[in-house]
Amino acid sequence: MALINLKGIISPFSAVQQAAKPPHTVKYPKEQKETAARYRGMHFNNLEECIGCGTCSTICQNAAIDMIPLEGYEANSGDSGLRPRVDNGRCCWCALCVDVCPTGSLNLTKDYNYVTDDPTTFLWMPGIDNPNGDNNLSFQSAEGKPLLEYNRVPMRELEGNERIKSFAEVVIGYNEEEARKEAQRCIGCSLCTDICPVHMHIPEYINAIAKGDDEAAVKIIYDNNPLGETCGKVCTRRCETTCALTHRGEPIAIRRLKGYATTTANNSDIIKEIVNPEILPPNGHSVGIIGAGPSGLTAAYYLALKGFDVTIYEAKAHAGGMIMYGIPKYRLPLDSIDKQVEYMQSIGVKINFSTKVGKDISFEELRNKHEAIMIGIGFEIPYSIGVTGEDAEGSIQAVNYLREINSDRHIEIGDKVVVIGG
Repeated sequence: MALINLKGIISPFSAVQQAAKPPHTVKYPKEQKETAARYRGMHFNNLEECIGCGTCSTICQNAAIDMIPLEGYEANSGDSGLRPRVDNGRCCWCALCVDVCPTGSLNLTKDYNYVTDDPTTFLWMPGIDNPNGDNNLSFQSAEGKPLLEYNRVPMRELEGNERIKSFAEVVIGYNEEEARKEAQRCIGCSLCTDICPVHMHIPEYINAIAKGDDEAAVKIIYDNNPLGETCGKVCTRRCETTCALTHRGEPIAIRRLKGYATTTANNSDIIKEIVNPEILPPNGHSVGIIGAGPSGLTAAYYLALKGFDVTIYEAKAHAGGMIMYGIPKYRLPLDSIDKQVEYMQSIGVKINFSTKVGKDISFEELRNKHEAIMIGIGFEIPYSIGVTGEDAEGSIQAVNYLREINSDRHIEIGDKVVVIGG
């Protein structure tokens, strides 16, 4: 005898109670339902404020954002020329892309009604395909804090009352904790790499610092800059002018992070151990370089790594050129320069100091001794300002003055001094 399933019989009748309740559906477009205050709708991008850094694409967990070139937006300093294209078929509207946008150009509108039979319409360029979208939204983490830190970690310097007592290096720099915190601000967009004259691997070494791997940072820096510590102290830091975070805050302290990493290797032996450069066997070719300034030293370094027999001829008693004789030692100490030069000598670069070409050795001798000659004589002649009296007695150009001071020679300047230029 079959059992009667009473529940199966009664259940359909229980649905009748829903008939008295109002419907949840909305007769769009005749009726519109207001979105919740926390609702995040379709993407909108202010194309003029966007710099194409690609941070939105990088953080997207669904690979829903591609960076593509857009007509009318050319790659230049601080702008890659690319703009985000969103695949709404993959997007989950988590708004992480909005949260990390360093310029605040990318946002989400309240428009949530989007129906079509054409799948290609789910690919769109925010800012073009919904030009009337609301771009004034701003989102934060659940704790109410921005997901990006826009304020730079302050860097310690000698106090003024200490500076006046000596010519000690003014910048104390970051300690380990400060460096880690500052490095973690980087979003890795690489706009800085594009403008760097030597295209250093900036996001890579900053990421290494953020992860606590200072040795990896040093190795990355020396990969394409054997004078990384010098750049970490006195570089003009064009990279920081294009940092994406400048649009809403302060740029990453790129120069000081480089300085932090390179100074952790506090002697030439440690540098060599960390970098562990691959030095090719001698190739039988010889190169002479005139001038041990930055260009001469850099060329000699990479030639030595490739197996060339390299000799630098330097007229002065120290290597470094203008970084040695044209920069005050409170900005770039002598021991820092010597450390970097000693490392280059340790891999095979030979330097003949106090050897002036044309006086101590002829150019013809160099031609006979080497298969190739590089001339890197530097920039030691200062600009004139074209005013009457600039050549008068008692007038001296800053470059000439610094060269004399850094050569340990005394210059009589009297009791009253006028400085032209800041």
